[in-house]
Amino acid sequence: MGRADTGVDGAVVTPVVVTAPAKLTVRFGITGVRDDGYHLIDAEMVTLEWCDTLTIDATGKGLSADGRYAKGVPLNGANLVAKALDLVGRTAAVHIRKELPRGGGLGGGSADAAVAASASTRESAVFIASFSRNAITVDEIGPKI
Repeated sequence: MGRADTGVDGAVVTPVVVTAPAKLTVRFGITGVRDDGYHLIDAEMVTLEWCDTLTIDATGKGLSADGRYAKGVPLNGANLVAKALDLVGRTAAVHIRKELPRGGGLGGGSADAAVAASASTRESAVFIASFSRNAITVDEIGPKI
């Protein structure tokens, strides 16, 4: 990673570097239950400056990780990043600089998944949030990853 490459349409594509900040839940309440059994929630969260950093190469494929909390991070289909990419119909090589602890309640894995799915487009090397492009919504993705 870190190199420019040619995308699907022949345009030069440069890997994108994005941050996935930790979140802290300051208020949480259950307001109901959806038809699929998942809960409706009312929550207030704040982001922290502490974050994982992802380098996303839309011309590649696969996962890699390093960083303080990289040990034990799955680098296969069990990883939330891989699941999110699959759900939005995209492939990319994603390197995760893991600075948020796994299972720490800070939303590290889900934040990584959200930014990877958003930034992994083959058509552009800029950060775009386009879940709807593939006819899937955030409400549909959340329970699946």
